[in-house]
Amino acid sequence: MDHIRFEPTSNGDQLQEHAAELLSALDHIFLSVVKLELDTGRAWLLQSRGQQDRRPYDFDWDTYIRFYQSVLEPEEAEKLSAAFSLSQLNQLWHSHNQQYRIDLACRPETGLDWLEIAACFTSEGQKPVAYILTRQSGDNYLLRRIIDLYVYNNCDYFIYLDAKNNSYTMFSGSRNGTRPCLRRSVPTTPRRSSSTPRPLWSPRTGRWWCGR
Repeated sequence: MDHIRFEPTSNGDQLQEHAAELLSALDHIFLSVVKLELDTGRAWLLQSRGQQDRRPYDFDWDTYIRFYQSVLEPEEAEKLSAAFSLSQLNQLWHSHNQQYRIDLACRPETGLDWLEIAACFTSEGQKPVAYILTRQSGDNYLLRRIIDLYVYNNCDYFIYLDAKNNSYTMFSGSRNGTRPCLRRSVPTTPRRSSSTPRPLWSPRTGRWWCGR
């Protein structure tokens, strides 16, 4: 099954302020939602947290790139401009990608920690369209960041211990993706050896280990 659809039978009443209610709900999830016409480069602001004028309007796509670059670390700003250029997004659309996502580190003074920016590709008739969803990222990004920057280069496997739920997840060192191991219902401690580094970090809910 590719997807599920929730469409209950109506009780008869209809919500008149549907758009306003939807935008208010999206404010709790996204910093902004943009519709980008990939053939023309025309961008439409559909939602932005704290936005005064709720009506969608068009703007230059470069404005989006420059705005979010201003809150990112310098090296992350370059990644954003490369990953979300019109040429790159068009190439992804023509390759039949349905979704594309990156996580970017923000400057400390912004208080945002990380940004997750996703492009969801679709077509309106024959026109290529991407919906750009931007939101603040949480602790899961730090986990992925450690895997990307450290584990792939130094370890054969990576174990996340969840002390709160008495379980663990093992990730392989392959760049083809992470691979969850069987979750245990009893506390499990990795076997230590001279070749196994000390824990990388000790959060409240468990410890992260890296080994060979």
